[in-house]
Amino acid sequence: DRRIRDEANAVFNVLLVETDIQRNVYHFFIPTVAEREKSVGFEHFGQTDYFPLVQSKLDVLFGTFYQSLRRFFLLLSWWPFLIAVVIPSAVDGLVQRKIKQSNFDYSSPLAHRYSFYAVIGIVYLLLLGLTFPFPIPPQAMPMACVGIAFAMNVYFAHTQKRV
Repeated sequence: DRRIRDEANAVFNVLLVETDIQRNVYHFFIPTVAEREKSVGFEHFGQTDYFPLVQSKLDVLFGTFYQSLRRFFLLLSWWPFLIAVVIPSAVDGLVQRKIKQSNFDYSSPLAHRYSFYAVIGIVYLLLLGLTFPFPIPPQAMPMACVGIAFAMNVYFAHTQKRV
């Protein structure tokens, strides 16, 4: 967890803090004290209602971006497990396909198509999960890896025969 947090902090700082993007966005929407004093008649405009609201919304925006970076690096930390699960599963699916070719077993185009949709759907949910406003259970990523491996197995096992 420490490594993931450090990587997310480093990338957040490189992308938004060191380039002054974060400071400039705040400055664009919220005037400084000197700018408020220069605007005659509007010195007290929005100090109690508008600018605190905008500040809180910008805090949420940058916090969400930081949380997405943390979840992205958490996602990347599961790659070794994903590879260790998908490769044997895909090889098993290819072996099943070879067996089906030799004994004239049926390869289901329906299973082939829906297993492809399952892989795409799981990857889509993982990428969409980067921006979820609620915590994601820690079991989600290993379950997604196993789901992808199972779908890849079915996908390769039911690829059409080409004798």
